[in-house]
Amino acid sequence: MVGRSDRTKFKRFVLRVLMDDGVLEWTIPDKPNSRHQKYRLTAKGRKLVAALAKNAAKHKGKGRTK
Repeated sequence: MVGRSDRTKFKRFVLRVLMDDGVLEWTIPDKPNSRHQKYRLTAKGRKLVAALAKNAAKHKGKGRTK
């Protein structure tokens, strides 16, 4: 994410929230501290991304002008 330089804060304030909301999940749930651990979107996360993309396409070109 843009503007984030602290990994601990990123994990606490971004990843943890998305995981708690069911948008992200671990690829290896039984080993949260594995060096091979990654995150992936859940079905709920994929629906959210699709809805955001649809909304962005709908509003494309309707942004503010200077």
